Amino acid sequence: MDLIREPEASEVRGDPTDETSKVFEPILMPGGRIPKTPHILFEEVMAKESQKAIRNKLPFAEATARADYRDKLEAWDKTYRRQGYASKKKPTFEDVDWSRYSDLKNFELIDEGQTRDKGLSKEYKVSVYVRWKKYQFKGFSNTYTVMEDPDESLARTLGDLNVRDKAKAER
Repeated sequence: MDLIREPEASEVRGDPTDETSKVFEPILMPGGRIPKTPHILFEEVMAKESQKAIRNKLPFAEATARADYRDKLEAWDKTYRRQGYASKKKPTFEDVDWSRYSDLKNFELIDEGQTRDKGLSKEYKVSVYVRWKKYQFKGFSNTYTVMEDPDESLARTLGDLNVRDKAKAER
């Protein structure tokens, strides 16, 4: 039983063996590179912006950014389908205000606390607690947790121990 059939003439567009054919979309570019679609470019830029926010100890609302971008694309598609042409250019990642998704004015602080870091506590034989803050982007249900750097929590814990030891020594 043969499950794979040969494509019919109406199904074949262009010459799939010719890379310069206008209807042929290559899976890989010459040199083994994958062609970057607008969606892939959006995800790459969003990852870079997310890393910037993390370095600055800020939350980054990735789900909100994706939803807003998807809404812009759907609105553009609706006008294009309805009119047959678009009066505006198609939204790209360059049109997105990335700072909006890491601005603390757009977040609510839901909860904050500290959690014991088992790995550092075991390694240094001292209870090391890492501080965290949980945020929620206004108007969305997603929560984002920002954790303290483990090195900072360790330095804080060891500093507290040194202060306690000096206080005991002075008594």
